[in-house]
Amino acid sequence: TNHPCELFGGHRYITIPGEPDPAAAFDCIARVGTYGPPPPMGEALVAAVSPAINAPDGCNAGFLRPDALLVVTLITDVEDQKSWTTPADWYEALVAAKGDPDSVVMLAILAQMHAQIPPPGCAYDDDDKQRVRDLINMFPYHAEGDTCAPTYVPFFEKAAALVGDACGSFIPQ
Repeated sequence: TNHPCELFGGHRYITIPGEPDPAAAFDCIARVGTYGPPPPMGEALVAAVSPAINAPDGCNAGFLRPDALLVVTLITDVEDQKSWTTPADWYEALVAAKGDPDSVVMLAILAQMHAQIPPPGCAYDDDDKQRVRDLINMFPYHAEGDTCAPTYVPFFEKAAALVGDACGSFIPQ
């Protein structure tokens, strides 16, 4: 967005309840650009839940709470080839951070295999081997969407329903 997002409580993450307009907040933090080299998403995910930045004096203090679910949204149209660790490592980091895989809801919007020619400008998966897909499938509460879809609303609605399901069985750590 080329400017810091103004999020509730001065945080670098969205909190609900609290955030007056969660959709606008998500729109702001999701605008990370469309060009540049493929990011090491797995490494970024592990860093986001690391003890160092989630410590009381860390830049993400308060992000991981024992009384809350962790909802992870990953959107990419390229395969993560830059992370030097594996989806199993990413899974272990998330479970270590939350204490229970049932307290994590995963949404990944990824390039998909296409039976037909995808729309112009749309990236597609030509081998169906996505490390991010491998990661989300390790969690009981996960959803996947297609980066080529005209809207991502159905994917977020499915993830929101999963949050409701996960919340029903959530036992705070």
